[in-house]
Amino acid sequence: MICPKCRKNAGDKFKFCPFCGAELTNTQQIKLTIVRKGQRFDDNPAMTVFIDEEAVYYIRSAEKLVLNIDPGWHSIKFIFKIREKTIDLNINQNTMIEAEYNTLSGLIETVLTPRINFTVKDGKVKSVENAASSATEINPNAVGTKADPSVIAEMRAGNNKAMYEIKTTTGFLNGTLYIYANRVEFITGANNKTTLISFNDVKKVEKKMGNIDIVEKDDNHNIFVIPREKFTEVFSYLNEHVKALSHSEEEFDDEKLRKLKALYDEGILTQQEYESKKRQILGI
Repeated sequence: MICPKCRKNAGDKFKFCPFCGAELTNTQQIKLTIVRKGQRFDDNPAMTVFIDEEAVYYIRSAEKLVLNIDPGWHSIKFIFKIREKTIDLNINQNTMIEAEYNTLSGLIETVLTPRINFTVKDGKVKSVENAASSATEINPNAVGTKADPSVIAEMRAGNNKAMYEIKTTTGFLNGTLYIYANRVEFITGANNKTTLISFNDVKKVEKKMGNIDIVEKDDNHNIFVIPREKFTEVFSYLNEHVKALSHSEEEFDDEKLRKLKALYDEGILTQQEYESKKRQILGI
């Protein structure tokens, strides 16, 4: 369960949180219902729901997932196409979350509602239908609904499964391009040779004559032909994730520079040592 004090995942084997020492009260479980809103259609891709870094479920439009959970803080991540949304909730009563991918805004929208809505008419309390009423309940343990342990391990590591699998060409090579949250992998069809490009090594992603050019920090260019119907979506996904990792690296470097300056100010480092280490961090 999630610790009510530090909100870290404390597991279910302890009476006290191993991180902050707070008492973990394992009271009667409550119901969490997650409803995927939207119309059914032939091509109905699943929305991925990641709960407390413990379980991954796949929910399609007009489906609902009903789980028994411990009361307290829970972290729930929704993933659909290039979008992700995480909400942290202190759940202490039966709760329903309506999730929907808004095609107009391109964002994942979530609404927290009671499991049963009530209205008062003529002095009488009556229940009314909500989004869960007409949704099909899915088995949380069924194959195709719950991810296997390897997928959960990858999501914990932040790698996820491949968001895109595209038949493409680069240069004179034909193969498949797999795009993950932190890397791309190109596997040739002839000899299954794999080319891996980590987003940490990418300087920028550009459009080049209708193709996508992934430029590495050593100025090596990787040009891939992307189908027109997926081009804008894939280009946005690559830019979004490359920039996110780039900002993380910049923040990390800023922290290292501040610590280095503190060591110099305290006289622990000489001027020469300080300048040398500074150049290493800045890569100059």
